[in-house]
Amino acid sequence: MKDLYNRTGINPTASAEVIRQLLASQPDSEDRAAARQILQVEHRRRVYDRVRETYVTVGAVAANLRMSPEIPEDFRQPPSAFEAQIPRYLRRYRTKAPRRNTGVLALFIVFGVVGIIVLASHFHKSSNYTPQASVSPPSRTVQKDAPTLELPTSPPRFQPLFPPLELPTPPRFQRFQRFFPTPTPFDQPAKPLPNSGVLWALPSQPRIAPFKITTQSGSRYYIKLVDADSKAPVITIFVDGAQTIQVDVPIGIFELRCASGWVWYGPKYLFGPKTRCTKGLEFLNFTQDGDYVSGHDVTLYKVPYGNFVTAEIDISEF
Repeated sequence: MKDLYNRTGINPTASAEVIRQLLASQPDSEDRAAARQILQVEHRRRVYDRVRETYVTVGAVAANLRMSPEIPEDFRQPPSAFEAQIPRYLRRYRTKAPRRNTGVLALFIVFGVVGIIVLASHFHKSSNYTPQASVSPPSRTVQKDAPTLELPTSPPRFQPLFPPLELPTPPRFQRFQRFFPTPTPFDQPAKPLPNSGVLWALPSQPRIAPFKITTQSGSRYYIKLVDADSKAPVITIFVDGAQTIQVDVPIGIFELRCASGWVWYGPKYLFGPKTRCTKGLEFLNFTQDGDYVSGHDVTLYKVPYGNFVTAEIDISEF
């Protein structure tokens, strides 16, 4: 890249009309032709001016730092040009940083740490102090069989005059307790993990439709198929994490409900307080047409472009 302004003797701030007149008065040359193609076209000149300004700044910085960057020859400048070309916001890095008086600050920090240690040790000694009652022997002679007075070895503790007063809960707070009851701790024992497969099924309905279930690691799953019309459970299935099983289910239209967790507390408490329950928003239709039986393949984790949508439900709806 060439510095067309210096080669043609044109001021960088000159207007387009002045540039046209100056180039018209100059003889034909390679620089004159390049200047006419770039400086006389407004949008080309704007781009050229930005690039030229960058090269001028880089050349000035390189000259001051005694560097030889890969920039065009036209933009390499002597060290004296640094102060004239370098932007003002870069000059502050050439000034000497003020010296900070770190000695006084360090002295204050040392005295502060020592003071804290002294106060802490004094507080520790005073907190561990226990008054002791010392009894000096009497100077007079005690007669035989005379009653002796036993003094306590420690001062008596303070005994309250009245029992603690239990105030009743105001009625306005009792109203809120109905809506926000105190949660009871979960203290049910964990149950042994069942084997992956069918846990329970209605004996009155034959199971001939295939149902394949795939899970991922990190959770265990308790699955329930509910009749779409009566909402009665038809079959329950347990699947451990990172497993793929296939079971046979009855023919019909069912709603899939799934509870997931890690510690198993049985069919009543599922996976305890950390149970996560979901249900399918579409019914699963298991049909039979002659000898052909249609089933389903369900993946119990999110997959790209999946076609089975689920929604979270409360554990009471499971």
